[in-house]
Amino acid sequence: IFFRTCAYRWRRFMQPWRPWLLLLAVALALALSAVLRTPEKQVALSLTPDAASAENQTISGSQERGAPLQNRNLTAHEALPALEPQAVAPEPTDRYSKALLLASCITNLTNEYHTLQRGPLQLRITRPLDVAVPIPNPEFVPGWGNNSMVPRAWRLVFQGLRNHPHVRPHVLPRGTPKRKFDFIICHNQEVSKGHPLCYHDPLRLIVVDWHDRKFCDRTDMKWWVRPPLHTLIYFKRGWVVRKDGMYSYQPQCPEGVHPIDYAIFDEWLLPTIPWHERPISVLCTLRNSTMKASPYGGGRHRVFTWLSELKRQWQDPRMHIRPATGTGAGGCFDRQYFALMHKAKIIVTCQPQNWEGDWRTWESLSTGAMVMVDEFRTQMNPPLQPGVHYVQYNSSNRTDLEVKLEYYLQHPNDAAVIANAGFQFAVHRHRAVHRVDNMLADALQVKQQRLNASNEPNKFRSPKRGGPST
Repeated sequence: IFFRTCAYRWRRFMQPWRPWLLLLAVALALALSAVLRTPEKQVALSLTPDAASAENQTISGSQERGAPLQNRNLTAHEALPALEPQAVAPEPTDRYSKALLLASCITNLTNEYHTLQRGPLQLRITRPLDVAVPIPNPEFVPGWGNNSMVPRAWRLVFQGLRNHPHVRPHVLPRGTPKRKFDFIICHNQEVSKGHPLCYHDPLRLIVVDWHDRKFCDRTDMKWWVRPPLHTLIYFKRGWVVRKDGMYSYQPQCPEGVHPIDYAIFDEWLLPTIPWHERPISVLCTLRNSTMKASPYGGGRHRVFTWLSELKRQWQDPRMHIRPATGTGAGGCFDRQYFALMHKAKIIVTCQPQNWEGDWRTWESLSTGAMVMVDEFRTQMNPPLQPGVHYVQYNSSNRTDLEVKLEYYLQHPNDAAVIANAGFQFAVHRHRAVHRVDNMLADALQVKQQRLNASNEPNKFRSPKRGGPST
């Protein structure tokens, strides 16, 4: 009774003050959120004094310090000199800048990080493009709270924007942009978590969907998060459906959906070892599984099993057949993993069991080894040519794999030619900057087509009242 009486008298006393207290609480909440919220500004992309675009990076050695690297042609058989030690940038306090630093892996970059001369770009414009990209943060993507699980796909686009000579990248933490950007690039992770930047302007929105299994014809659940109809252009990975490691069919994707594949990071380009001096004859680091739903089953399981049997049959100690993978899915790239691949003359890899497109193909091509890979039909422009840039084999035919592998082991000069051609072509035409360049070129073309269509007069439009009929 005592507590009820006190509560009753308190309500009677506070009744005339309730509206004012409510307004005061709202004002305090808004003030607190304004203090805690990160200001909506562009985060600086140049985290270190030397973190400039690829065409401005320099090397030491035979060249004079400061001479542009793009003026020097390097081959797969030439060892790159190491960069001189540079001062490490101070640890940033802003969490978005810290995430950018970790996303670029600058803290773990060793002095053997190099950038080779890139090939020509497709984008030809009179002024630089302003492109915004939401930065990944734990508010929108679970698992990134430890600041190490930054997906490689996000870093691929970020590096391509940063290294493109005709692009001014802007990393926006949240909210609606205060300025008019030419394009906003959103990954499917940000879209699925309701990032406001990804729902801003369909005429400027580019969505990149990196999902493995969500094919365009999926009917049991929607394969898209933001429909392609509400975007300027939609890039989809996992373009081809495979069954048991073999090509099955090509889904019919809606209009406005284009294929996309991974590319080569600059961080992968370690100093190369001359091909004939490499100690490993055949390298296969595929993970394999017998489970039907596993991406490591199908062709990967068959190829790994066949190579293990061939190693015992040929009794070749230089064959390295052992599962291994880099740690690039979260955090920085594994230098030991790439150092192992740089020691191999021939690298045998295979596409996943149920889809096309993986990192291993591009990782292998970046090492200067001769790459053997099974058939894949999702090709980025300019396409890789089998027999010229890599050796294609049938992952369901052991004889085909064995005959081709034995031939190139017995004809090392032919293998070295393909290895060098594949390395040069991939490094000069399929880096992160080239992939982003193709994306922006396609987006500009689609945008121009839509603008032209909207400006065309409609013959069947009803005439204005009082005006002449047509």
